[in-house]
Parts: sequence; C-alpha cells; structure tokens
Amino acid sequence: MNQYQLVFNGTVSDGHNLGEVKHNLASLFKTDKTKIEQLFDRLPIVLKKNVDYDAAIKYQQALRKAGAICQVEEAFQNIQSPVMEKAALPPLLHTPSASATEVENVRHTDSTTSKEFQKEGIKGLGDIISGVVLIGIGFAFGGSVFMGDATWLDYFFDCLGVFWIGKGIYKMVR
Repeated sequence: MNQYQLVFNGTVSDGHNLGEVKHNLASLFKTDKTKIEQLFDRLPIVLKKNVDYDAAIKYQQALRKAGAICQVEEAFQNIQSPVMEKAALPPLLHTPSASATEVENVRHTDSTTSKEFQKEGIKGLGDIISGVVLIGIGFAFGGSVFMGDATWLDYFFDCLGVFWIGKGIYKMVR
C-alpha cells in the first residue's frame, strides 16, 4: 500500500492573508502562534507523513479551509527510513496537541539515537549494502568487470556499486 505525505511550502490560498492563515493553523493544530511562526521559518515542511491517499486528501482539504495550500506527495521509503523518519518531523505536526516538553523530549531522544548509530559505525552500512546489491544486479545481467570480458553494462553496475561501497566506508570512518 502506498504511503503519502503532506508538504507545505508557505503558499496561502486566495482570499486569505498570512496573519489569518497563521491564526487558523494555530487553532487547527491546537497550539500557540509562536509554534506556527517556527513552522513558517522551516519551509518547505512535511506536515503529515505515512498516511494513505484518502487521509492525505482529508488533511489537505482541512488545511485548505484554514487557508494553507499543501501538496500530497508519495512518500518513498529507503533503507534508513526508521532513523530518518523520527528525526525529520517534529511531534507538533504528528500530534497537534503535543506540548513543548514532549517536543523537547523527542528531540533529545532522536539526537541520542543518532549519536549511538554514529558511535557503532552503522551509519554507512546502508550505502555499502546498496553497493553490493548493485554489483549483484550487474552480475545477474550478465557478468562483472571483476570476472573479465566486460561490457558497458558491467562497467555501469560495477562502478556504481564500488562508488556506493566507497561512500559507505567514508561515512563509517568519518
């Protein structure tokens, strides 16, 4: 099942002024205007992640009524999505009723998790695995530069794979 996200880039719908939209968003998210001001300072921003299409359209319509125009985009998953997902979006936007203390607690937890991953050297592991997979795909399509008698396709997959492996090793030792 495809997942979608709601992206806001600061566009205000016709017939609304910026102050009115900020007030409407503050009531919609049940937060104060300072949080909404911070939201406008970090544009574009993902307001809602990993929802199905129908839910994304409902959120989009609710935000449009408040005067904010958002785009519904398909959310792409990658190897590092669990770590990236937690760090990318403040809880204010996940749950409109999150308090400032909850926001700070989650930010502290996320930074601790990132530091643990960096200490363990796991940060570049996804790139290394991607590189090995690319070399494997090239091998499945007919061969490898490392086996001799290479074609342009072998060079393509092997060079791409070696690049990603090198990038992963660089991230691990950096």
